[in-house]
Amino acid sequence: MRRSFKRKGLRGVSPIVSTLLVAGIVIAAGSILYTWWYLYTSKWTADLSSMVTEESVASSQHLVILCANRTGGDSLRILVATGLTQVRIESIYVNDTLMQSFSPSIIPPLKAVELQVTSSKPLGNVSVIRIVYEGGVVVGNFSTPRP
Repeated sequence: MRRSFKRKGLRGVSPIVSTLLVAGIVIAAGSILYTWWYLYTSKWTADLSSMVTEESVASSQHLVILCANRTGGDSLRILVATGLTQVRIESIYVNDTLMQSFSPSIIPPLKAVELQVTSSKPLGNVSVIRIVYEGGVVVGNFSTPRP
């Protein structure tokens, strides 16, 4: 005798239900993909905006070393001039030695200002002066004979 394994009361999934199920899966996958893409591009846009802001600040600030003069011992006077915006000096190096004290650190726009720098090491006849500021770095080589 042959048995039939028919289940009573069970039917296949109708085409309408299967279409709705596939549509729901596609919508869920699409929303996950859209969320990931939005977060990825917004981070990239924020990074790009930050870089553009930094470059605009750097391009608007200008600093020029006009001359340098030894005032006695190991102190040095550096004459600098700025462009159309104020410049904040972050550090000064003389002969690749970081100067611990200098003044002033903020220079107003369109001004020539004398910076007073004291070196902890003896200065030679040639001073390589490197000034690091918000807009970049300016380097000058100066012969500074002893007074």
